Amino acid sequence: MPDDDAAGPLAFDAHRAFALLERQVACGPRLPGSPGHAACRQLLVEELTPYARSVEVQPFTASTKFGGPFELCNVIGLFGEPSAAAPLMLCAHWDTRPVCDRDPNPEHRALPCPGANDGASGVAVLLELARLFSTTPPPVPIAIACWDGEDSGGTSGARYGGYLLGSQHFVRTAPPHLMPDAVILLDMVAQDDRLNPRLGQTGAAPGLRLPMELNSLSCAPDLVQAVFATAHDLGHPAFVPELGPEIVDDHVPFQAVGVPAIDLVDWGYAERHTMDDTPAHCSAEALHQVGDTLRAFVYGLGPGGRWHLPAVRGPLARPLHLLHAFRTRVHRRLLRRRRQALRQRERPSA
Repeated sequence: MPDDDAAGPLAFDAHRAFALLERQVACGPRLPGSPGHAACRQLLVEELTPYARSVEVQPFTASTKFGGPFELCNVIGLFGEPSAAAPLMLCAHWDTRPVCDRDPNPEHRALPCPGANDGASGVAVLLELARLFSTTPPPVPIAIACWDGEDSGGTSGARYGGYLLGSQHFVRTAPPHLMPDAVILLDMVAQDDRLNPRLGQTGAAPGLRLPMELNSLSCAPDLVQAVFATAHDLGHPAFVPELGPEIVDDHVPFQAVGVPAIDLVDWGYAERHTMDDTPAHCSAEALHQVGDTLRAFVYGLGPGGRWHLPAVRGPLARPLHLLHAFRTRVHRRLLRRRRQALRQRERPSA
């Protein structure tokens, strides 16, 4: 990781980002209705206010699998010159899972998660980017959004399983000046490169690994390609040009209303929803790779805020080829189902 202080005013300071991660964790678990939740909400407002052109707090009330109704709150900062153009939105969730339901120790499973990576890491990157955007205004309007109520799901029959409450609320109620023309979501972006024997990890050290999430590729392949090409040009190996799993995350409500939205997520993070999701299992180097990529991507945006689409080359070509094959398979499967339904309707009744 380069020396952040020596790289100029546009350098992403990974050490400051890691300190912001630690400050969120120091608030305590940020599950809705808890003291840590209230403390972290105040922290977000205090951190964004000196840097943003304006900060908008979007309160709402919701019940979850774990009780309620709870007072929840999205926190959104706006950057760049005032403009009629829709902003590019960079976002992450700031709440934490109310229970450690993936912990190998049954005695831990009713305890709230610390949420260092799953909750604090994406927000830490965004808060450090806010400092950069204040120092050197971005070439396009930017909205930094911190979503509440992402991780209190698990309700059978509820939309998105009861997860993604903050992003859903925003999509339903956002005023026109806040609705973005594209979204980049960060989730679990601080994975370290040390094995965790308590969780049964063996073999090669994990490290941050961000493949091309499938919903993102299906909805916004050009945006995925542009972000991954930026990371590739910077030499950041965490961005893996391979097809990843299909994740239901805070980008999906935006996709549902036609907004191109992608998710940079390390779904292989072993400490997710366990008591080990602490800063000890996070890495400033991982935050640097993600923050530096988004820094270069935002400041490289051209006129009108459109991202440059480089020629498909090298390791990026294979996942995009696989996406085309995937879409073809899905299309054929849908055609077969429609034909079967038509035959069923045309079949004479007994």
